[in-house]
Amino acid sequence: MTEAIYFFNAKTGWALKGRYDNLERESIVGIARTDDGGDTWKVQKEFETPINLRFFFVNPATGWAVGWQWEHNPSFGYTILSALILHTS
Repeated sequence: MTEAIYFFNAKTGWALKGRYDNLERESIVGIARTDDGGDTWKVQKEFETPINLRFFFVNPATGWAVGWQWEHNPSFGYTILSALILHTS
């Protein structure tokens, strides 16, 4: 499932892609990039816990992803583990 997607132009874009299994409490989440309009994607970074990000880029190579990472607590469900600011240039 794609959680967030951002295209700087018709060819270059980033997506936050993830899978969450409610029964096993597992997630596979990653940031992926495309340079061909979404025909192919390459994972740039993977996370072990669910995250929520928004993207902003000033050109095809320089940008930020800002959001938070979640932690599962069996007693309380999910709580915010940490804020995230990721930068590429």
